[in-house]
This record gives sequence, C-alpha cells and structure tokens, in this order.
Amino acid sequence: MAKVSFTGEQTKAIELRDKNLLVSAAAGSGKTAVLVERIIRRILDEKAGVDVDRLLIMTFTNAAAAQMREKIRNAIEEKRRLNPFNRELARQSALVHNAMITTIHGFCLNILKNHFNEVSLPPDFRIADEGEAKLLRQDALSEVLEEKYSKNSPEFIEMVEKLASGKTDRAVEDTVNRLYDFAMSYPEPEKWLEKCVQAYREIIPGPDPDSCYEALERVPLIKQYFEDIRAQIRKILEDYTELYERCLQDEGLLMYENTLNSDMEGVRRCAFAGSVRELVDNLGELDFIRFGTGAKKGGVKPSEEDKEFVRAGRDSLKGRLSSLKERFKDFDPVRECGRIAQDISCVQELTELTGEYIKRYSEKKREADIIDYSDMEHLALRVLSADNGAAADEYRELYEEVYVDEYQDSNAVQETLLKAVARDNNLFMVGDVKQSIYGFRLARPDIFIEKYNSFSEDDTGRERDIRIDLSQNFRSRREVIDAVNEIFGAVMNRANSGFDYDEKARLSFGAEGYNENGECDNRAELILAQRGDSGADAREYEALVIAERIGELMREHKVFDPDTGGLRPLRYSDIVILLRTSKGWDDVFKRVLQEKGIPVHVSTQEGYFSAWEVAVLLDFLRVIDNPRQDIPLAAVLRGPFGKMDDEELAKIRLYDKEGLLYDALVSAQRDVPKAGAFLELLGHFRSMTGDTPVYDILKEIIDGEYGIYVSALNNGAARYANLNMLLQKADDYGKTSYKGLFQFVRYVDMLNKYEVDYGEAGLLDENADVVRIMTIHKSKGLEFPVVFAAGLQKKYNYMDQRSMIVTDVDYGIGMEHVDTRLRVRAGTLIRDAISAKSIKELRAEELRILYVAMTRAKEKLILTATVKDAEKELGKLRSAEADSFLDIILYVNRKGLKNFTIRTTQPSETVRTEVEGELLRNEAYLALKEIEEGRLNLLNDASEEEQAFIDGIKKRLDYKYEAPADEESYEKFSVTELKQKHIEELLSEREGAEEPEELFPQKTEQKETVPSFISGKKTLTAGVFGTAVHRVFELWDFRKPDEQSLREFMSFIVKEGRIEGDHAKEIQLKVVSDFANSALAERMKDAYEKGALYREQPFVIELEGRIIQGIIDAFFIEDGRIVVVDYKTDRVNESTLLIERYELQLDYYAKALTILLDKPVKERIIYSTALGTAIRL
Repeated sequence: MAKVSFTGEQTKAIELRDKNLLVSAAAGSGKTAVLVERIIRRILDEKAGVDVDRLLIMTFTNAAAAQMREKIRNAIEEKRRLNPFNRELARQSALVHNAMITTIHGFCLNILKNHFNEVSLPPDFRIADEGEAKLLRQDALSEVLEEKYSKNSPEFIEMVEKLASGKTDRAVEDTVNRLYDFAMSYPEPEKWLEKCVQAYREIIPGPDPDSCYEALERVPLIKQYFEDIRAQIRKILEDYTELYERCLQDEGLLMYENTLNSDMEGVRRCAFAGSVRELVDNLGELDFIRFGTGAKKGGVKPSEEDKEFVRAGRDSLKGRLSSLKERFKDFDPVRECGRIAQDISCVQELTELTGEYIKRYSEKKREADIIDYSDMEHLALRVLSADNGAAADEYRELYEEVYVDEYQDSNAVQETLLKAVARDNNLFMVGDVKQSIYGFRLARPDIFIEKYNSFSEDDTGRERDIRIDLSQNFRSRREVIDAVNEIFGAVMNRANSGFDYDEKARLSFGAEGYNENGECDNRAELILAQRGDSGADAREYEALVIAERIGELMREHKVFDPDTGGLRPLRYSDIVILLRTSKGWDDVFKRVLQEKGIPVHVSTQEGYFSAWEVAVLLDFLRVIDNPRQDIPLAAVLRGPFGKMDDEELAKIRLYDKEGLLYDALVSAQRDVPKAGAFLELLGHFRSMTGDTPVYDILKEIIDGEYGIYVSALNNGAARYANLNMLLQKADDYGKTSYKGLFQFVRYVDMLNKYEVDYGEAGLLDENADVVRIMTIHKSKGLEFPVVFAAGLQKKYNYMDQRSMIVTDVDYGIGMEHVDTRLRVRAGTLIRDAISAKSIKELRAEELRILYVAMTRAKEKLILTATVKDAEKELGKLRSAEADSFLDIILYVNRKGLKNFTIRTTQPSETVRTEVEGELLRNEAYLALKEIEEGRLNLLNDASEEEQAFIDGIKKRLDYKYEAPADEESYEKFSVTELKQKHIEELLSEREGAEEPEELFPQKTEQKETVPSFISGKKTLTAGVFGTAVHRVFELWDFRKPDEQSLREFMSFIVKEGRIEGDHAKEIQLKVVSDFANSALAERMKDAYEKGALYREQPFVIELEGRIIQGIIDAFFIEDGRIVVVDYKTDRVNESTLLIERYELQLDYYAKALTILLDKPVKERIIYSTALGTAIRL
C-alpha cells in the first residue's frame, strides 16, 4: 500500500495537539483522510496515545458515521497487517466497534439511554416515526386552537383576523408550525419566543418625528437594516461609476455624461446619509432627468447598440433605486411607531400560542413514551445542564478529544451541546462554510464564520483557538479549479457571505496525477440555449441541448483512468446533470434524454406519493375506510379495482344524479355487473378493518390481482417495488401509537403534506452505465468526471421572505400591520428588516449551492441555461445582487469570462436536427414496411445503386437463422443457471428419480398449524437464510472466536445496519462459531492479514463460447496459488451430496479465476454449515 503524502497544512491539522482547531477544508481537499489520519495517530501515539473509545467523533449522517468507522477500522487493520503481533493494535481493533463514532443525534440518544431517569423518560422510550410525529403535532395544535376558540378572547380573535385569510385558519397553523421549528433550533425555546416580542417592545412611540426616529434607530435590527440599505446604495453607485467610465472611453457616449452625473449626485447623497432621517429624506428627493438631457450638440453620435446599452444599464440602476424610493415614499415615523406598538398584542398572542403548542405536543410525546429528533438535542442538553453540569463533567473527563465533521451545518442547540462536553482545548472542527447549504434545516453557518474570522492562523504562540485552511484541491483538473475561482473570487465576499474568498479560501490545484497531454478540451463551458420566440418549452429545449452535447462528448471525449494512468473513453456513468430542484425538471430531462437514446437514472427523494400505482392504492384505502368520498371513489372505479371506463361511470351516475357517487353505485349494482363486483370486493376489505392490521390488508391487496396488474405494466418491477415501500410504511405505522386504517390514511397524507417523500423505489445497480440526474443537495460529497449544472436561469424562491409574516432565528417575528377595521395591510420596518436580512441570507446560501455544484466536477464542468436572446443577456449590465445562478455567472462576465468557453445554440439548429432525424426515421420506417409487404417495387425504374440497396434490405428482412435450434439459448449464463442445469441432468440420468426430492432426501418435519402472526415465530426461507449466512461470513473480521466476541460481532453488524436484526436472530451462534474456529477460517485470516483475501467477488468471462457470470463467495492466495471457497447452507447429512450438487459450480469458479488472475488453482473448498466442516474437492 502506497504511503500517503500530506501537505504542510494537512500535517499541521493532523499533528497539532491541545488546541481547539477549526479546519476550513475546501472542496476536494482531503478532509476525511486528514481526520482519519489524525485519529489513527492519536490512537497509536507511543507517548500520549488514547484508546479509540476515548474519542468522540460526530458526523453529519449515519452513512458518513459508518464509513468513518470502517475507514478507521481498516486503517488499524492495515497497521496490524504490517505488525501482526502488536497487542496494542489488537486492542484498538476490538475497541473500535464500541467507539462513539456517530451523528450528533446518535450521541444525544446515547446520553438519554444512560440518563433517561433524569429527564423523566421511561427506559423503553422510542424515537417517533416521522409520520407519527407529524400526526401528533397536528393533533396537539388542533387541540390548542380548539381551546383558544372556545375561550374566545379578544386578543386571540384579533390575531386570527389579522393572520387568517379566506375561510380557514391555515395561515395561523402554518405560522405557529414555523415558529415552533425556529424555537426548537434554539437552546432555550421559551426564551426565543420571548425575544420575538422584545423587538416590538423596544420601540416606544414618541409624540413627534424626531423622538420616533430616535426610537427606531435604537433597535439593533432596524439600525442594521438601514446600514444595509446604505451599503446597497453604495453598490449601485459603484455600478453607476462603471457605466460612467464606459461612456468616457467612447466619444460617442460622452453625450450621456451629464445624465449619469446628475443621477450619481443624488445617489451619492443617499449612500452617505448620516442618519435614518437624512436617508429617508434624500431618497424622497431622488429624481432622474430625461435620458440624454444636457448632451452637447454636434458631437459624434453613438451607435444604436451602444446607446441601448447605456439606456438599459441606467434603467436597471434606476429600477433598483426606485424600489427603495417607493418603500419610503410618504414615510411617517410617528405612524410607523404607532403601527408597531399596535402589533405587540398580536405578536404576544402568537408566541403564547406557540408556547402552549410546544407544551401540548411534549405532553403527547410523553404519553406515548416517544421522543423526536429535537427532543434528543434538548433533553440531552437538559441532562448535561442538570445538577450543576455533573453529567457534562463526566463526558469532558471521558473524551480526550471531540471531533465534529461538517461543522458548518451545526445549529445553536448543537453548538451548546458541543461546548458542554468539550474541554477548553480539545475540540477539532472540520468543515467548509462555502458548502453550508442546509438553511432550510436551520443550520447556522454564522457559527462557523464567527470562529473563522476570530480564530488565529498562528499556531506558534499561546493562542488556544487555531484556524487551519486546507485549500489544495486533489479532486479536479486545473481547468475546473480556474473556473471555480474566477466565479467566486468575483462574487463571494465578507459583505454578502460573511467572509472573503481570498487566497486562503481559493482552491489551489493539487491533483498532479492527471494526464496533461492536452488530448481533450477540458475547459469549462457556459452553454446558453437560445430559444428565441420559438415557443419551445424551456426545460425540454435545454434538455435537448444537453443531450446533444452528451452525444458529442461520448464520441470524442476521454477521461483520466487512475488504474492505467492514461485516458479512456467517456462512459455515461461518468456524467451527472445537477439541478437546483427536481420538481418539474428531472422528469422532463429524463424523458428527453431517453428519447435521444441516452440511458439515464433520476436520483430523487420526491415523487413517491404521486406515483400512479401508489396514488391509486391510497385512494382505494380511503374508499375502504369511507366509501362516501366521491373523488377517491371515482378514481378507484376508473382504475384497476373498478375496471370501468368513462361511459360506464356516467351510466352509474344516472342512478343518482344528485346524491353521492357511492349511493349511485349501490343502486346500480343489480344492473351493472362491474358495480356489484366492486362492491363485493370493497365489502370484503371493509369487513377486515375492525381487527386486521393495516399491513395485512395492504399485503392481501398487493399479493392479489392488483399486484399482478402493476407488475405487468411498463417498468413493472419498479412499480411493484413502490408498492412494497408502501407496505414497509404500513409496517412502520404499526409500531406507532396510532392504530386503524383511518389513522394510516392520515399518517400518509401528513407525510405527503409536509413533503416527507421517499422517492420512487430504485432498482438501479450503483455501477450501472447511465447518466445520473440529481439535485445539487443530493450531490454533496460526491464527485463526477463530467458535470452539467443545468437550469441556471431558474429564479430564487423568495416566497417565504415576501410573505405576510417572516421569521428569523436572531430577531424573531416580523409581520405586516393589518387594520382589521379598514381591511388594509401595510409593511412595518421590523417586518421589512427581517425580510431583507432573510433575502440576504438566502442569496448567500444560493451562492454556496452553486459552489457545491461546480466543485463536484473532476475533469469537465458545463453550465447550461435557457434564454430568449443570448446576445442581449450577455450584454446586460448586471447587479451583484443576483436572483439566479445565471445572474451570478453573467455578472462575472461583465469583464469577460477568461476560463469558460461560451457557446450559444440557435433553436433552428437544434430543432432542425431533431425534426430532420424524426422525418428520416419515419420515411425509413414506411419504406421498410412497403418492402416487407411487397408493395414497393422499384425494379423497373431503379438505378443499379438503388436496386442493390433494395436487394440488401430484402435480404436482411428475409434472413433465416442458420441454427434455429440455438435461438432458444441464452447469450449470457450465470453459474447458478449452469449448476441447476447440471442437477437437472443428474436427475434425468438417475433411475427412478421422478421427483427431485428423492435425490436429496431430508428429514420430514411436522409443519406448525398455528399461523406465524399468532405464534410470534418468524422463519426465513432457505434462500434468505443462505443469503444471511453468506453476509455474516463476508463481514467476519477474524477477531478472537470466543462466545463473547462472537455475540459482540453479531450485535455490531446489526447495529451498523450491515444485516437485518430478524435475519441475524435466525442464525445460530454455533453456525458462526464452527466457521470462525475452523482451520479454513484460520487460513483465511492469514490471507486477510496479508491482503490476499477476497470476498464476494463478481466476475464475467467468456468460456466455451458462452458468457458466464457469477459471484465467488471467497478466494485467497496461498503460496502463489488460488484457493476457492464456497459456502453452502443445504441441510445434508453427508458431504458427497454437496460434492455432487456443486462440483461443477466450483469448476467454473476455478476456471474463471485462472483466466482472470493467471494463477493456478490450488484447492476448491465447500464449507458446509450443516456439517460444520470444509469439504475439499
């Protein structure tokens, strides 16, 4: 194994001790390798080593935690392989299985399991299912609101009047739920709710404008709001200056010098206004003269193009100023303070309602003995704070170092938890604030930024808090690095992001291993799909342009192959298309690419509940629960359950035109056979709802005719997998505190309402050669040779920021003032200030999301967008305050993009190519049909060349395969198929072997007559049991094979999700013990420590004229030769039966390995779990 070489900064992050370290690790900088290496060195330090279970290591996801544990374990095992007799390494290898390598929630859960009594939790508490939690929240809020309505207090009624619109109070519910989420992201939710009212109480209305202005300026939120407005105006002044200087460079544009000077004078007064009053007054006086006023006559006239450029640029700047001018038009500070004072009671009522909701929801969780994820954090924090922090002291003493990965995504509660368990010099935080993209989960990048700006870069002194920057990128080619730096060096700064994209933050090229022979053009691209006035759908058109570019790349582009050190042809699996959102985009892209013959897979977590087969089944469940619902009943009757068409539905409706559809259906059942059949089916399932679990009802439906019907549809396997996912949700629901079909339908509706989606079931092999389409968020942490970042023209979503009520973690609530008497609404400074802050934060996050998208690329980065007029878009004078990714890119393009090739596509080119291709396909098809049917006869007037072409087509159409007997043979065989064929041949040759069972007689067992759901026993099928045993043997880590170690091993693989718990329980410990203590396992251990053991190895070879594929359970190299191992769980009494059954299979494995490894086979071994022994063939 090659020794990894670390850079100076990486080495510093690995070796520095007794400090709080903030490692700012840019994309592709090897942060995981650094983290693992630091931990390994910390464990194995001869002078100051610590046990691995004395380290607290927290990652962002369970998958990341499992990978981290595996990497640490592998690193320890690699050290053991080089030093097999080191007892300390052996001890650390055993300890790593119980080390606290987990998520922040996993750590909190561990605290609660050890201190449940201190927070009044039962010892058997459980984590609420997400759907169950949503239902409990809804029930709690409904109860609180019902009680409020019954009390009918004037304050509550006024609050509802102000917030609710239309006939429902949905706006009140949504606001309270949003406030709940914000409050629970704060260490002390009650204090946060109190702070929401504080901003309103700070403003004390005065009798005159001066005192009111003073009152407004004393509020930090409003003071910052006006400072941001000044900064915004100063930026507009900079853009005016740039436009002015452009005019000075062109003699023809000098005629607009006076116009721009006049504008700039007014803007300058606003930008540098000293007080809020002065700013408001100057904005009110801001005026714009007519374009071209004061121009000198007789001078050089500008071109129409240049004139339009200046006019458009000035209009854009005027527009930005006019919105500010309009906001403060007729601004009255006395009226403003009065409105804010009037809103105090409404805000107070809203926060009190939220507080009561928090308490009621908490009570319901305690009644059900459950906790949710926010409880994990808050209850753990309560444990750590109780008894003067006694528990926190224990954890600080226990953990020598605390590691936090993805630190940029922490929130305030998690930060408080970290401070509670860490010492003052043992916290290691690693992350990249440029990749903080989880604002919708209330992540607080400002926590990272505050440390980034305050921690010292000098580690030589006594400073306790040190920052280390890892900026060297080992992932991407130089062309990608240059493109990323060009964009973010121009737009990411302290003003809009909280930090500067300076030399410390810029990516530097570190992937020296790339082949730089210049054979391929790896320069980044910006493709503007110009659709003009064609009316073409923008998304379809962009997808078509991308499909054509993919076709070009597949024909001519090559990517680096690390195995050979050279270049190889591009594969579809090297390509990813990243989207800001999947909704409304990924399905269009998938369809267009597939139509162009490009294999594609959509990686999404959306769309499950809208999948047709799931939606129909859910409607059927709604009808089973209550058939007197017209819409779901009509959908079910029209589908595979009712089997009716529109005409039949119309006839049924005639039986009862005014009543419910169900009444009409009942009336029609005697005359309409389908109506009677459906009611009989419905009656059967309705009779089950009283005492049958929802899971059993669903299973009967899926196992019956509906499941067969769905399986037979196009893409039936994936559709059926979707049904099984719903079955799994029914199983999850059965473990909740809710029961019955009605509540299950509510449960699913709640998941759908709050977009707790699961994505359609995926059956794709992760190694499949397909283009992947995914959201940028889903791509985080991944990398691809070729990246398309598509849909850059999509505007940011400001819906929450522009709603009537806006919320902020720091300042609470901002609401529009509503005069319930006059029925008018007006903005307030508090609401506008919070909205402006939220918009600024959203733009900063969108900038970071673009950074994540661009840094996924290893070799080729392509940005795409659809525009109406590319030339016009490229020529616009743009603001740094972008409203889309395209705005960002084209803002940087003002001075020309140096590291991008800009390509524009004309609709005529793309559409003509597509149409011509379709016409050619249609003409060819029609011509072939005529030839096939003998209707096309060009023999008399065809040229010699045409006749040869026709004869060639006819020869192909008339072709008869020379060996028809082989038409039934497969092109590819699995070893299992060949083995089964061999067994069948043995059966046919054996005298009297009419039934397969006679060949391998087994002891007859009396079947239980008690159903498994009553007896409580669950048994695995032979196939599933065999797979489970194979999985255990594959994961066996060759630890000491005593009973205690074996039990710990089985618990560990279940806990880590490597094997299902139900499956593990079915495997007797003796089965594992026999194998672990066998001589074969000892030989495999020796090979494992030498790096010569291979488990679950797939292969595909050509042998004897056939393609043969299979998966070898295990093989190892011993004395330069191969030993093949195959595990068998057949229940047999003697080894000869296994040899007879599986010798051919082992022969194929041996031949395959001989061909692939060019080594001789030493032994072929079957390990029988039934006999507990190894059988040599």
